[in-house]
Amino acid sequence: MNDYVPYFENRVFRQWVPKWVSVPLLLILFMPIMTCGAMYSSVSADTIGTLQLWSEDFTFCSLCGMIGTGAAAPLFYKVSYVRQHRSMFLWGFGLWIVLGEVCMHTEDIKLLCLCNIVFGALRLWLMAVNFATFARLVLKRDFRYMLGPKGDGRTTAQWDEVEMGKSAMVPFANLYFMAIAVLGIWLGSWFADWHLWSEVPRLWNAILAVLMILIAVLEKPREWSGVSESAMSPDDVPVVPDGHCPFRPWRLDGGLKYLPDFVSICMILGGLAYIFVYGKTLDWFDSSYIWMALGVFVLGVLAFTGITLERKEEDRYFRMELFKYRNVWVAIIVYTLANILNTSSALTNVMTAVGLQLDTFTQNQLTNWGPLGYLIGCITVVVLRMKFKVSYKWVMALGFAIFGYTMWWTYNSVQMQTTYSDMVFITVIRNWGHFILYSICMIYAYQRLPYRLMPTWICLMLAGRSVLGPAMGASLYGCGMQYFKLQHLNNLTTTLSPDMAWPVGLKMASLQSMLLAVKGMAGYTLWAVIAMIAILLFVVPWKKRQLRPEEIPDEV
Repeated sequence: MNDYVPYFENRVFRQWVPKWVSVPLLLILFMPIMTCGAMYSSVSADTIGTLQLWSEDFTFCSLCGMIGTGAAAPLFYKVSYVRQHRSMFLWGFGLWIVLGEVCMHTEDIKLLCLCNIVFGALRLWLMAVNFATFARLVLKRDFRYMLGPKGDGRTTAQWDEVEMGKSAMVPFANLYFMAIAVLGIWLGSWFADWHLWSEVPRLWNAILAVLMILIAVLEKPREWSGVSESAMSPDDVPVVPDGHCPFRPWRLDGGLKYLPDFVSICMILGGLAYIFVYGKTLDWFDSSYIWMALGVFVLGVLAFTGITLERKEEDRYFRMELFKYRNVWVAIIVYTLANILNTSSALTNVMTAVGLQLDTFTQNQLTNWGPLGYLIGCITVVVLRMKFKVSYKWVMALGFAIFGYTMWWTYNSVQMQTTYSDMVFITVIRNWGHFILYSICMIYAYQRLPYRLMPTWICLMLAGRSVLGPAMGASLYGCGMQYFKLQHLNNLTTTLSPDMAWPVGLKMASLQSMLLAVKGMAGYTLWAVIAMIAILLFVVPWKKRQLRPEEIPDEV
């Protein structure tokens, strides 16, 4: 046994690099991964105005980033097993810098969308490699064993123990990733306020360049040189799903064979997102572009179905076996609906822009209070699940109830004298409820879910949470706001006194109608939240999935 090489030995950083340097570097690398892209929400207003884009253009480009991330998600395990942290990040960040420069010098919306898809795919792959490295070197565990340790066969008690561990791991991981995402938004907003908005990509390119230098200096050229898995302890060698190792993205027997799958998923999600985002602006199916988007969606579905059926079960990009699990269905539906409703944050944005008349930088500063809500949500989930063993349905209902309170507050605050401190308060409360729903849905979906299905779940989760949910929510609230605004504007203009200056009176009526539209949408959202709580408590079956005989080890 003494001849074996410990699996968790440091094979990433040079021997002279202290742990207090290597660990923070791995943590810092998550920030550009979560923040970098072709479009930046912190300067959305300036971007739309300068490039003469529709707001829908910006929304769709941003969604393309998540489309790329979701479409690449089934490769999560395979990429994480590429133990070349140094080369992956040097090539990945280098490509990001090139793409960032391209985006700064183009106004072509199609090129921006393509760049964002590539950004998204790279984000997923770099996240997988960095997370696997961090877990192995810092936590001394293979992160896949946190999801499904060494196979899927275990007793009911063992499953329950793993799920309790996820009840702590998932909230804290989400807290960190959400916090650094907010930090990135604040950094971009601050830089744009002091300089030009167009210089924000240059800021991130400079940060990426510095990180590339640190990686090149501190990490070994080849992480696993001279070490073979045959020299490791049998207990240390991780189980690789389906034997796909090593993964080489540039080879036909590695990543390129999955390129048709990746493209077909992008077509499915991109077609649906385009319909929802541009539907109102292009007057839905009266536009040929909407019909073309529908055609892209149908073609993507047919291509993906054909490719999936052609492959063997163990070699499929997207595992259809996932849909056999009821908890996955419940989680993805609740996930998607929660993110549709979370789009109602646009209502408070209208209140800050129209009611308080805050500038873009001050509005973005409200997001700085988001991590406080995330922290409260993290503590709430961990305490309720680990200490008091509160069931999933009650935790989800609590998340929706907190979110419902924000809608009740918005409904009653439209006609009142709202202050900036009030908006800070409601921002914290909204993020509190959103974090609870975000974390508990993930934990519930993981309930007795075989770890080989996790990449497929990540793909489905990102599709619902980050693509379809925001796209459908933007369409729903956009159409609703337009309907109520026109309705109230028509009523208000008929009441204007003849002696009132027409431009002034019309402007006042327009602002008032917009605030009344916010009030109306907040009211309907509140009723939707109440309906969701009732369905969760009294309709959805919450019985825990029973283990199948083949999932229980023979020795048990």
